[in-house]
Amino acid sequence: MLAQDFEHCYATVNGVRYHYVNEGHGSTVVLLLHGFPDFWYGWRHQIKFLGAHGYRVIAPDLRGYGQTDGADTLAAYSMRSVGSDMMLLLTQLGIKRAVVIGHDWGGMLAWRIAMHFPHRVVAVGSLCTPYTPPDPIYHSLEDTVKQAPNLAYQVYLASEQAVADLDAKPESFLHMVLRRWNEAVDISKADKWHQRGTQVPVSQLLTPEERDYYVSTFRNSGFRGPLSWYRMRKINYEEDQGLPSRIELPALMITAEHDTALPPSMAAKMPQFFSNLTMEAAKDCGHWLMVEQTEQVNAFLLSFLQKTAPAILPTKM
Repeated sequence: MLAQDFEHCYATVNGVRYHYVNEGHGSTVVLLLHGFPDFWYGWRHQIKFLGAHGYRVIAPDLRGYGQTDGADTLAAYSMRSVGSDMMLLLTQLGIKRAVVIGHDWGGMLAWRIAMHFPHRVVAVGSLCTPYTPPDPIYHSLEDTVKQAPNLAYQVYLASEQAVADLDAKPESFLHMVLRRWNEAVDISKADKWHQRGTQVPVSQLLTPEERDYYVSTFRNSGFRGPLSWYRMRKINYEEDQGLPSRIELPALMITAEHDTALPPSMAAKMPQFFSNLTMEAAKDCGHWLMVEQTEQVNAFLLSFLQKTAPAILPTKM
């Protein structure tokens, strides 16, 4: 399933040229938000599936990714800024409200959109990324890593060195990271990813054509925009202040059994912050569960959507 199998669209939002994929014609809209290192294509199996079940799906390249413009200022990558872009994109498309679902950084963005713009959200969900309430005390990335060593790789990804390394060898980095859970390699020494990527066996997660598409996309866009998301901790903290800690909207959390970056245990305390939370656990998969366990993930998504936001097809004239 390659890019030509989808409808590609463009819109200018807040002066930023956004690329997005549009699928389906139902009046119930699902906004799918990707993570890193990914772009709209990470949702390819879900886009077609949900479209076939009567939903309209909008899957953008987020700011700095793929065919969407980057930004000159770091603040433009904040959760509130990109969330505002998403809401303006929906407005341009004549969409008042949508179900918002994300993966990885897109999961964090989905939770924050539900908090900043609850009147625009029908329901919200995340794959892998647990909800964390606004923190009244700022914690640097370095302090956070002391409490959650599994996030140590983020220190490297937030550095200028990472931009240079990954831009120089995008194929090596992507080869190292885009892997099935049982093919995973040690990522503790993140600063060596770009060097070690050529030393590990080829993953079966992607077909050769899919792998080439990932490499060409990141080679064209570069990594400065995507890696800017890792530098937003202080700005996101400041924008969180004053937000409620609870989410009253219908919500979905899907964990991945073998995700080492965002293990299921990180979601254990989530129920206390929701009035209507559905928790699902995808088995026999890691961080790239949308590809590793497509049928499981699609079933979880469809079950949740049918309960909270049933598909409504356009009335025939």
